[in-house]
Amino acid sequence: MTATLDRRTAGETALPVCLDAENPNRLVSLWWAMQHSDQGSRQAAVITCYLDEGGTHDSAPVAVVGGLLLDKSGFLGLDGEWTEILQKHEIPPPLHMKDFRRPDGRLADISDERRRALFVDATAAINKHKVYSVASTLTTADYRKYFGAPHLKQTMGFYGICFMLALRLNYEIAAANQYTGRIPLLLDGGNEYAGQVREAHAVSQEIDFPNAGSLTFDDDRLVNALQAADVITWASRVRAMGEPFSAAYEPLSGLFDPAHEERRFPEDMIAKLADSLLKLW
Repeated sequence: MTATLDRRTAGETALPVCLDAENPNRLVSLWWAMQHSDQGSRQAAVITCYLDEGGTHDSAPVAVVGGLLLDKSGFLGLDGEWTEILQKHEIPPPLHMKDFRRPDGRLADISDERRRALFVDATAAINKHKVYSVASTLTTADYRKYFGAPHLKQTMGFYGICFMLALRLNYEIAAANQYTGRIPLLLDGGNEYAGQVREAHAVSQEIDFPNAGSLTFDDDRLVNALQAADVITWASRVRAMGEPFSAAYEPLSGLFDPAHEERRFPEDMIAKLADSLLKLW
C-alpha cells in the first residue's frame, strides 16, 4: 500500500448540519455530521456494498463488500466530478452497475463504445480522489464452514460477516499507514441488508475492531461516493470470481492500482472471527 492517509488537506467550514435533499450545502453538512469536525486531520471511509447475482445468499460463490476511503476534499471533489461525468455521457443518475446488464438493465441499450468511455472517466475520477479503495471477499464455502450456526445466520448473515471482514481490512490498512483514528462508515440506506450491517457494526464494538467509527446510512442518489463504491465492489467481485473484464468493462481493471487493497482472508483468521462471535452468544 503506497497511499497515505494524510495526503490531502480538508477545508474549514462552519455550515449548519442539515441533511435535507434541498440543502445546497448538504454534502458539507453530511461530512460534519459524521465527523463532528472540519479539521483537516479527520478522515472518513465511505463504504457501500453491491452484491450482484444474489451475492448475499448461499447459492452465490463469492460475496464482496468494497468501497473507498475519502478525506473531505476527495469526498467533495469526487461528488462534483461524478456529476459532470454522468452529464457528459448522458447517463441518468444514479449509476448502478447492475443497470448495464443486458438485456433487461435500465442502461442495457448503452453501446459498448459509450460504456467504455464512461468507465474510463469513472475509473480515473475514483483513482484521482480516493485515499485508497478496499474490497473484502467471502466465499460461500467459508461462510457455511465457519458461520453456519443458526443464531449467527439469523443475526449476522452472509453480508454482515463480509462487512465485518471489510472493517478488519480497513483497520489493517489504516494501521499500516500509522493512522489510529476512528473511521466513520457511510452506506446506502436503500440496501435490503441494512439490518445485518447494523448488527455487525454493533458487534464490532465488542471485539477487536478499534477504529470502526460511526455508522450512517444515506441515499446513493444524493451521495455520488456511494455510486463509486458500487463500481469498485462490482469490479472487485468480477476479479474475485476470476472472470475477465471484457465487453466494454476493460477500463474498470484500472481500479486495481497501488492504492487498492483486495483481500480474501486466510481460514485461520476467519475461524478466529467466528470463534469471537460465538463467544458473544
